[in-house]
Amino acid sequence: MQYAIPAIIAMTASSLYNMVDSIFIGHGVGAIVQILQYLSKEESLKAFVIWTMGSLGDVTFDQLAVLVPSIIAGRVAYIPFILIMIHSKGK
Repeated sequence: MQYAIPAIIAMTASSLYNMVDSIFIGHGVGAIVQILQYLSKEESLKAFVIWTMGSLGDVTFDQLAVLVPSIIAGRVAYIPFILIMIHSKGK
């Protein structure tokens, strides 16, 4: 029992650090995107906004040749994490 409290504190601190890091990274990326939006041309901005809403209408086959394998690689790379989560819940 004497080791339980420090372990709980360490896990809580680690979780808080991860959340704070995620917030800072998210805001940093958001700020960069806003600057790029401000500096972009009207035509490019309109295409970006429509793309962020999920449209793939203006995507060319060359762009799809990069996009699809990237999505597949990301999904395949995530499989070990899913298996670890499933395995750890079984214990």
